[in-house]
Amino acid sequence: MLRLLTAALSLWSVAVLAAVPKSLDCPAPRDAKAVAALPARGDPRTREAAQRGLEFLVREATGWQQQHQCYGCHVHSVTLEALSVGVHNQYDLAPKALDTLLEGMTKMGGGARTPDGLSYEHTQLLQPARAFGGAAFARYDAFVGGKVRDDLIAVAGQLLKYQAADGRLDVQYSNGPVARGDVQATYQAIATWKQAYAASADAKWLAPVQRAEAWLQKQTRRWMETKSFDLQNLDYAVMGLTAAGVGSTESPMPWLTRSILEQQGKDGGFGDALTTGQALYALRLVGLTDKDPQVARGTAYLVQHQVKGGGWGGAGFGKAEAMWAVLGLVSVDVMTVAIGHLNDGEHVADLQALDVEARDNKGDGIARVELFIDDQKVAEACGAKLQHTWDTRSLGSAKHTVLAMATSFKGQKSQRQLEVFSGNTWLTQVGTESNGVSTQVTARNLTPAGKKFSVEMSVLKVEEKGGKPVAGAKLFSAPVSGEGGAMKAEWNGKDTAGKAQPRGRYFAELVYRDEAGKEVQREQVLFNHDTAEAEAQKYGQVFGKLDLQGGSRGVAAASNAMVDLVNEKGDVVQSVTSTEQGNYRFKNVDTGKYKVRVRKDGYAFDDLPVSAAPAKAAEASGALLAK
Repeated sequence: MLRLLTAALSLWSVAVLAAVPKSLDCPAPRDAKAVAALPARGDPRTREAAQRGLEFLVREATGWQQQHQCYGCHVHSVTLEALSVGVHNQYDLAPKALDTLLEGMTKMGGGARTPDGLSYEHTQLLQPARAFGGAAFARYDAFVGGKVRDDLIAVAGQLLKYQAADGRLDVQYSNGPVARGDVQATYQAIATWKQAYAASADAKWLAPVQRAEAWLQKQTRRWMETKSFDLQNLDYAVMGLTAAGVGSTESPMPWLTRSILEQQGKDGGFGDALTTGQALYALRLVGLTDKDPQVARGTAYLVQHQVKGGGWGGAGFGKAEAMWAVLGLVSVDVMTVAIGHLNDGEHVADLQALDVEARDNKGDGIARVELFIDDQKVAEACGAKLQHTWDTRSLGSAKHTVLAMATSFKGQKSQRQLEVFSGNTWLTQVGTESNGVSTQVTARNLTPAGKKFSVEMSVLKVEEKGGKPVAGAKLFSAPVSGEGGAMKAEWNGKDTAGKAQPRGRYFAELVYRDEAGKEVQREQVLFNHDTAEAEAQKYGQVFGKLDLQGGSRGVAAASNAMVDLVNEKGDVVQSVTSTEQGNYRFKNVDTGKYKVRVRKDGYAFDDLPVSAAPAKAAEASGALLAK
């Protein structure tokens, strides 16, 4: 049953999980020799090398921390990223090792919880210190737990001060090979803001993400034209665009992927261990695995060049080299899971073929593979492969998650998840940002290159009908320029006649039309054309978290669920979609009593009573527990 607790009313709610198909009984091999003879074997030496590298990083980083007693931008941050990915991919790491690093990043000199926040010598290098630290907090929050969530949100807010008008993070610092300037810092800021959104469900973080994405797209187009770029910037562009939500086949990702691969040497490396680790990390983010020969060769390069003790030597930057070499290796989970015929961010076909294949990287053998669509199991097979055809013709327009999971004979699980779209879903991640003078409306446009479209942004009055804000007369409209990718429109607070409008709530509306001018998608979002402080004094918020048990991953976030806020008359006041971490948030809510209603196929939830008031947020959190 689902337990949803509201801080305001302390009431419980119950949910019923739809029946989950029972897993197949896949008999284990008789002995170790039979396991070794199984197909789909990876190279266990990769994980062994990654484990040695992690242990090296823990020793080096904790030793540096004991010696210096302060926060070190890349020493702490990139190490924490590597360790967080290691936890996610089931390496052997003592919790104390991560706690020690968090102590240095938060409480020692220059730490996040000191009076000056993340910094060097209290007032120096604020931009890089916070960019590195924010990315590390983001990775920890996504993969390990919420210990530094407040620090993540605080650093995310600090980074907003350094975002230039063109969208980049103006870091004003470069010291290669570790600190590489604005492209790297912009990636780090995107990772921080995007995880702040996943953790808080506050759409205010989407606007800076999409401004930063637009700058990275512009930078990449310039590289494509001038043929002038370096490998590290290519890697960081991939990391930033992936974090922003750009799919692996969406422009400019194919060009970036090819350009990185072209930098590979005959020995399999991409220069030294640092740049090889960065390249492998970026390539795995776009879906390449050790099934791809270039990745396999790069991985072998790192394994072969690892020195005794777990590091890679390094000419004066041994720790930095090891950090990135380890990140290139710890991305290899217990099993590598690949999904064929569909890529992250794509639109599905009417009859979508899905091939799942897993590789064993540890030597325990693969018992089964399973396929889940929107947290519902649709296919399963013993062994390392399965094939499935997904009939999407009745889905309509929506976002979906496709998750493939492999289970070893020892019960360990590895997975690969894609976010894909059906029907006329072309605009996603709609966000707004207001300061009382202007309001920016941003979105991600999934239109592929060469496909013609038009988008219009309008600002509509808010009318109160029976305690429910509804869209009224149109005050302003303008075409939104741009191609696929990040889009931005701005409203200066005036109507079409140039008359200034009062501060307060409005609806932003984005209308997408196809080549023939036919409307195929309309998105509306309620926003407050005012400062955040004024908004908090006038309106309330309702936020919460949804967890599932018995779905694709045991206890896991109920991502991509539709959540409605319903008033006492039964009217739906607002609707949102839960984030990848199962969080949801309603903003600009009038004082009153409401119910939270969750809609997710295969799951039934009771309504949850909540209340809202200015300067006070009502929280509803919960977990779906097995009966």
